[in-house]
Amino acid sequence: MDHLKYIVVLSRGLECPILFPALLDHADVAGGFHGVISAGFASFRESEEADGEARFSVSCWGKSTTLEANPRPGRTLADFGDGFSSRPDEDAALIKRELERPHRY
Repeated sequence: MDHLKYIVVLSRGLECPILFPALLDHADVAGGFHGVISAGFASFRESEEADGEARFSVSCWGKSTTLEANPRPGRTLADFGDGFSSRPDEDAALIKRELERPHRY
Protein backbone atom coordinates (compact mmCIF):
# COMPACT_ATOMS: atom_id res chain seq x y z
CA MET A 1 0.00 0.00 0.00
CA ASP A 2 1.52 3.29 -1.11
CA HIS A 3 -0.58 5.65 0.97
CA LEU A 4 -3.86 6.11 2.78
CA LYS A 5 -6.31 8.97 2.71
CA TYR A 6 -7.41 10.69 5.89
CA ILE A 7 -9.72 13.29 7.34
CA VAL A 8 -9.43 14.98 10.72
CA VAL A 9 -12.73 15.67 12.47
CA LEU A 10 -13.62 17.49 15.64
CA SER A 11 -15.40 15.15 18.06
CA ARG A 12 -16.24 16.06 21.66
CA GLY A 13 -13.74 18.89 21.44
CA LEU A 14 -10.88 16.66 20.28
CA GLU A 15 -9.28 16.39 16.85
CA CYS A 16 -9.63 12.78 15.64
CA PRO A 17 -7.88 11.41 12.55
CA ILE A 18 -9.72 8.86 10.42
CA LEU A 19 -7.58 6.81 8.02
CA PHE A 20 -9.07 4.94 5.07
CA PRO A 21 -8.08 3.25 1.79
CA ALA A 22 -7.19 5.42 -1.19
CA LEU A 23 -9.96 3.89 -3.30
CA LEU A 24 -12.59 5.74 -1.23
CA ASP A 25 -13.38 9.43 -1.68
CA HIS A 26 -12.82 11.86 1.18
CA ALA A 27 -16.42 13.03 0.76
CA ASP A 28 -17.82 9.50 1.16
CA VAL A 29 -16.02 8.95 4.46
CA ALA A 30 -16.67 12.45 5.78
CA GLY A 31 -20.38 12.26 4.96
CA GLY A 32 -21.49 11.43 8.49
CA PHE A 33 -19.24 13.91 10.27
CA HIS A 34 -19.60 17.59 11.08
CA GLY A 35 -16.57 19.67 11.89
CA VAL A 36 -14.09 18.32 9.35
CA ILE A 37 -10.83 20.17 9.98
CA SER A 38 -8.50 18.84 7.29
CA ALA A 39 -8.15 16.16 4.64
CA GLY A 40 -5.31 14.71 2.62
CA PHE A 41 -3.03 11.74 2.11
CA ALA A 42 -0.71 9.94 4.55
CA SER A 43 2.22 7.59 4.10
CA PHE A 44 4.16 5.66 6.71
CA ARG A 45 7.82 4.71 6.87
CA GLU A 46 9.51 2.37 9.32
CA SER A 47 13.18 2.54 10.23
CA GLU A 48 15.46 0.80 12.68
CA GLU A 49 17.36 3.07 15.02
CA ALA A 50 20.91 2.52 16.29
CA ASP A 51 19.49 1.14 19.55
CA GLY A 52 17.70 -1.60 17.58
CA GLU A 53 14.26 -0.08 18.19
CA ALA A 54 11.87 0.14 15.27
CA ARG A 55 10.49 3.62 14.70
CA PHE A 56 7.99 4.92 12.20
CA SER A 57 7.29 8.27 10.70
CA VAL A 58 4.15 9.70 9.15
CA SER A 59 4.05 12.11 6.22
CA CYS A 60 0.91 14.03 5.26
CA TRP A 61 0.26 16.08 2.15
CA GLY A 62 -2.25 17.16 -0.42
CA LYS A 63 -5.89 18.04 -0.31
CA SER A 64 -9.31 16.64 -1.05
CA THR A 65 -11.07 17.81 -4.18
CA THR A 66 -14.24 15.84 -3.38
CA LEU A 67 -14.89 17.17 0.09
CA GLU A 68 -17.19 20.05 0.77
CA ALA A 69 -16.67 20.75 4.45
CA ASN A 70 -16.94 23.55 6.92
CA PRO A 71 -13.60 25.34 6.96
CA ARG A 72 -11.53 25.84 10.07
CA PRO A 73 -12.49 28.88 12.16
CA GLY A 74 -11.32 32.12 10.59
CA ARG A 75 -10.96 30.60 7.13
CA THR A 76 -13.30 30.14 4.21
CA LEU A 77 -13.46 27.49 1.52
CA ALA A 78 -11.89 30.08 -0.82
CA ASP A 79 -8.69 29.75 1.25
CA PHE A 80 -8.38 26.17 0.05
CA GLY A 81 -8.54 26.80 -3.71
CA ASP A 82 -10.19 23.86 -5.43
CA GLY A 83 -10.11 21.50 -2.46
CA PHE A 84 -9.91 21.03 1.29
CA SER A 85 -6.27 20.95 2.39
CA SER A 86 -4.11 18.97 4.77
CA ARG A 87 -2.03 20.50 7.55
CA PRO A 88 1.10 18.43 6.83
CA ASP A 89 3.08 18.75 10.08
CA GLU A 90 0.12 19.05 12.42
CA ASP A 91 -1.81 16.15 10.85
CA ALA A 92 1.26 13.88 10.75
CA ALA A 93 1.94 14.48 14.45
CA LEU A 94 -1.74 13.89 15.31
CA ILE A 95 -1.89 10.61 13.35
CA LYS A 96 1.41 9.39 14.83
CA ARG A 97 0.25 10.17 18.40
CA GLU A 98 -3.01 8.33 17.81
CA LEU A 99 -1.28 5.24 16.39
CA GLU A 100 1.20 5.13 19.29
CA ARG A 101 -1.45 5.65 21.98
CA PRO A 102 -2.50 2.51 23.88
CA HIS A 103 -6.13 1.75 23.08
CA ARG A 104 -8.68 0.06 25.29
CA TYR A 105 -11.42 -1.80 23.47
